[in-house]
Amino acid sequence: MEQAGVPIYPGAVEAGSAVTPTSPKGETRFSTQLSTADSVDKVVAFYKEKLKFEASKKEPMWQLVGRTPQGADVLMFVSPDGSQTKIAIRGVLYKKP
Repeated sequence: MEQAGVPIYPGAVEAGSAVTPTSPKGETRFSTQLSTADSVDKVVAFYKEKLKFEASKKEPMWQLVGRTPQGADVLMFVSPDGSQTKIAIRGVLYKKP
């Protein structure tokens, strides 16, 4: 994920992740699930500052969408889960020609 330009939220615990091998077209798909004790608002603020993504809220979840400088299209969902905040990140990194 970090090679795609998506930082791991500080102190977050990874609950699962997957990366597909790079396709002949140069696409690498990735996804990860993270959790943290920090609030949804704090997590969203972190990613908005770091990535400058568009953010929209549909109670109780936030959705962030954008492209990293490394060329990855990324979709993120940040939502409350009991006393934790869940962060779901999915994306496609395109190999630069």
